[in-house]
Amino acid sequence: MRGTMDTNRPEIKIEVYRVSGYWPLFSRYHYLNRTIHKSATEYVGFYNGKPIVFCSYIFFPNHGFYMRKVHRLVVFPDYQGIGIGVKMMNLTAKIEMKTHKWIGITTSLNGFAKSLMKNKAWKLIRAGHSGLNRYNKRAPESTSSNRNTYSFRWVGDQ
Repeated sequence: MRGTMDTNRPEIKIEVYRVSGYWPLFSRYHYLNRTIHKSATEYVGFYNGKPIVFCSYIFFPNHGFYMRKVHRLVVFPDYQGIGIGVKMMNLTAKIEMKTHKWIGITTSLNGFAKSLMKNKAWKLIRAGHSGLNRYNKRAPESTSSNRNTYSFRWVGDQ
């Protein structure tokens, strides 16, 4: 069978707002857990008036300075795989950079990491196992010590 397939992603324009209280709507779709830090700054992206993507940030101490780290990123299943998550992170990182010098994210999702590696706005700074964290008393399966992770820093539009 011969044929062609259109691999272009549809252009979806989202409106992003800083919000609170939307996490319960998105929590069941998060790949690790359903909790959110009480101090998280939350953003929701709306398409045609409907919420479709959630992104939150927390403060994260790192080598003597504080950075903002993407805490939760969730795209509703109907909108996954077309770049909405990275688009949301780029939009919210621009907002966060107005008051913070360093924006980062750590993920263990290989496909998402590959997408960020192709995106010029994100720079890979570490890949592999993070090692055991002596301060983390949670069960090993709930930490990143038993899986590959990728850490990125937002370097902006270039």
